[in-house]
Amino acid sequence: MDAFITILGLILLTLFFIYLNQNRDVDEQGLPLKLIGYYTLGIFNLKVNGLLIPLGFIISLFIKPAANKKIKRVSSVAGLLVMLLFHFFQ
Repeated sequence: MDAFITILGLILLTLFFIYLNQNRDVDEQGLPLKLIGYYTLGIFNLKVNGLLIPLGFIISLFIKPAANKKIKRVSSVAGLLVMLLFHFFQ
């Protein structure tokens, strides 16, 4: 059952990145990898005395991309949401 959930999650995540890549504002070289990077940054967190600090998401708020700002922000917010889901259902 765990393998099924993992495979389903990977499929949904891949479809999410394909959707974001198709809804880009301008063509940008390496955009799929940048979206994965923003997602990974959104997932990154730090636990201090049991307090969950979304450090990667906070860092992503200070990054000012020149192009495709909206989909990059959506990618980092998706990372934050997945991080929170994993934290609460762990």
